[in-house]
Amino acid sequence: MNAIARAVASMARTLKQVAGRTGAYVRSSSVSIYSITATPAEMRQEVLDTAGLGTGVFVYGLLFTAADLTVGGVRLEPRSGDRFEETYQLADIAWEAMPPGPKQPVFEWADASGILLMVWFKKVKR
Repeated sequence: MNAIARAVASMARTLKQVAGRTGAYVRSSSVSIYSITATPAEMRQEVLDTAGLGTGVFVYGLLFTAADLTVGGVRLEPRSGDRFEETYQLADIAWEAMPPGPKQPVFEWADASGILLMVWFKKVKR
């Protein structure tokens, strides 16, 4: 692991401790990670609709450490429909993974070392 990767890993640990929210990452009834910590993020992004017109929207993401997204030693690649379920400020909240716009991925790597990834979500339950 090079110096930049070590710095990213250190930052990921700090983010989880300071701003992380713990919940369950659920793909299906048989594939879940019940105690995983993610850091919430919000970003303003321009999204083009099918007619090519741009509009500014807020997209919500959760930053995960890739090593935490594993089940049985196999890393899960986030996909549409995955959920992050948490209790935050006494409210049960569910987020559903979805691309932020047409023809965009549901997740993207947040660093070149493959340590952190941002998964885009919409809130589906409060």
